[in-house]
Amino acid sequence: DTTHQNYGAAERQFLSFCDTYGFTPLLVSEDTLILFVTSLEARIKPQFINFTFAGVHSFHVSNSYNNPLIPGL
Repeated sequence: DTTHQNYGAAERQFLSFCDTYGFTPLLVSEDTLILFVTSLEARIKPQFINFTFAGVHSFHVSNSYNNPLIPGL
């Protein structure tokens, strides 16, 4: 469905970002997530930022990792 397609697009953007800048996608820090969102601000509308985070969350959960969007996990 459309939600899964959009999550997939967000995952691909995130993986591309991590590959470009040498980050490990499944071991991201809050700072890495901030850099990721900052890199997107010129390319996507602000209302899609939360959806992009949902895609990053989905990627982590589907790979049996903690949600990187919750501090302390």
